[in-house]
Amino acid sequence: MIDAYVRKAQGAARRAALSVFACVLMLVGVIFLGVAAWLVLVELRDPTFAALVMGGVFVGLGLVVLGITSMLKPRVPVAAPPPTNAVTLAALIEAFTLGLGAARSRGRRDT
Repeated sequence: MIDAYVRKAQGAARRAALSVFACVLMLVGVIFLGVAAWLVLVELRDPTFAALVMGGVFVGLGLVVLGITSMLKPRVPVAAPPPTNAVTLAALIEAFTLGLGAARSRGRRDT
């Protein structure tokens, strides 16, 4: 039983490590793309123009991501359903009246 939990934890750790590694690779790719875009923009115009364009692109992307995250609904925890063997008030009253009726029908013994 503990082995199942260990395998689950190892799988989760492996997925987390691969996700972090993928994020690092994407960050490196974005940095190279940014440098390449900077070099192209500097060749077309001057460094001030390149800085304005690059800053505008990154701010725009940040606003788009912020807008997407604001549209996401927070996860609401779902309440667990009541257990199926729970005693309800109606069942309790029914059991009481059945027992009372059985006691009355039996009659009273005098010993």
